[in-house]
Amino acid sequence: MESPVSILVPVDFSNHSLTAYEFALGMSEAMDASVKLVHVVTGDSKPQNLYPITSSTQASQAKLEQSLKEFAEKPKAIGQEGSTKTKIKMEVVPGLTVAGELTEMSKEFDLVVVGARGENMISKKLFGNIPTLLSQRAHCPVMVIPNQAEFFVPKKILYASNWESADDDFIRQMVSIASFFRSQVNFVHISQDYGVDNFEAVKEEIFETLEEYSDLEFSYLILDAHADSPMEGIQQFAEENQMDWIVLVNRQRGLFNNILGLSMSKELSLKPGRPLLIFQDDD
Repeated sequence: MESPVSILVPVDFSNHSLTAYEFALGMSEAMDASVKLVHVVTGDSKPQNLYPITSSTQASQAKLEQSLKEFAEKPKAIGQEGSTKTKIKMEVVPGLTVAGELTEMSKEFDLVVVGARGENMISKKLFGNIPTLLSQRAHCPVMVIPNQAEFFVPKKILYASNWESADDDFIRQMVSIASFFRSQVNFVHISQDYGVDNFEAVKEEIFETLEEYSDLEFSYLILDAHADSPMEGIQQFAEENQMDWIVLVNRQRGLFNNILGLSMSKELSLKPGRPLLIFQDDD
């Protein structure tokens, strides 16, 4: 991912999707990107469960579009100033499943920004596992935003590194973001097996790739951390070193599934206000 030009924000009308939308607006203002809000309607969607629809009959396209328009005007920045320089589009689309429709739509975007989980019962049923599914299936990077997180320029980014994430393409994506924000990237290798440690090999691989970007404005550290599990190592390092963002790579499923197989509400939100960016291998 270079600097994102287009950002997709799935909306279920919960506070969690509002947080994701406000975060996406912050990113778009900083990176001159556009934002598209999308609400997917499936056969299970009941209007009485979709704020602010109160009708007991099936919600019409027009009512849902009006709800999405009202949702788009909720962020504080828009409410206080009455406008934003970000180009915002909105669409209500039908789909067999929310995850399937959003996965297909992700082909047309540079980044998906999604709230960590839905808030009401219908959101849990239709939307609660969407961050996990998008993180595994989307055709572009996915950013999962914990509830109440606010956008600010990241000073310190944790990039969880192993053989897969040492790939040139993923490092290039990371460097693109870090140089834009002038962030420090902490390439952290999580070692679980104390008997077999390939840290030096991974470190050399990353060094070789980073030499190509010596003219860009960003800083980096390459570090090794031991932990009983990848999640534990990431949490501990992020907490102790005050990381602003965490970056993971979804290429081969070993390390990644150990993390996203856990409860999204507890494990994905590593610390309130710490977003998780997931790079995808879309080959």
